[in-house]
Amino acid sequence: MAGYYFVVNPVAGAGKCSELFTQTMSVLDSRGVAYSYGYTGGTDDAVHMAHDAALDGYDAVVAVGGDGTAQDVARGVYGTGAPMMVFPFGTGNDFARALRIPTGCDECVEVLLSGFSRNVDIGRANGNLFLNVSGFGFDTDVLKNTEEYKKRYTGMKPYLLGIVKTMLHLNRMQLTVEADDRVLECESLLIAVANGTHFGGGMNVSPASDPFDGYFDVCLIRSISFPLFISLLPQFVKGKHIGKKPVEYFKTKRLAVSSSVEYELNLDGELKSVTPALFEIEESAIPMIIPAQAWESEGA
Repeated sequence: MAGYYFVVNPVAGAGKCSELFTQTMSVLDSRGVAYSYGYTGGTDDAVHMAHDAALDGYDAVVAVGGDGTAQDVARGVYGTGAPMMVFPFGTGNDFARALRIPTGCDECVEVLLSGFSRNVDIGRANGNLFLNVSGFGFDTDVLKNTEEYKKRYTGMKPYLLGIVKTMLHLNRMQLTVEADDRVLECESLLIAVANGTHFGGGMNVSPASDPFDGYFDVCLIRSISFPLFISLLPQFVKGKHIGKKPVEYFKTKRLAVSSSVEYELNLDGELKSVTPALFEIEESAIPMIIPAQAWESEGA
């Protein structure tokens, strides 16, 4: 079927996604673009809508929302060969950062129409698909604490309060990490298995990640004192933490992690599965429409 199908999460971005998509439709109409769309309303709606649209033969299926919506659409189009794109109208939009997708309505439409398709890697955590980052520890605790504050506040305030609460109650984890070429036993505050570069609404956890290179970038922060963690956090947010003494950073295609107690896994901002965890990369798994200009310097 000619045209594009948009899977829209109307509550993403604290409800701003719906407004932004209305503006997007005006842009599409002004350019004579053929499209259809549907709004999600419940669990796995985006997965089913994306899968049906892929089988219907649309030129591409577009995830309109945040990282959770992008992951659901990826789950829907996986295995169909249908291209997808992300319109980052959610709160975090971290995977879109790794893909260098702009945030404006006009700019997103331009990428959709003039960008190119490149097969992106995906990750699996205990078999569960993720596009961006999975792991546990500090980020998972921030996610849980943020959800508490979302009941009272909107915008970025819940994330900031979630970070503060998590810092005041640092969880120190006993881990055994087995990668392609190493075994590491340590006490850790965080382990992030990254396909993308950012998580948590803009923290540059994995600045060297490339979602097309066939590898995870793993960032592990060893247990450190509270004052030292406070001093490290701004560098962590900016991606300047690589090479610092408490940070282990390496590439791998497969990672097995066991822990002394059970921890929930964060997959693209959603809590799914628990430790022990097996992380596996699947290379070139899904055609993804990305900005041509942003990637042409790298010979993509």
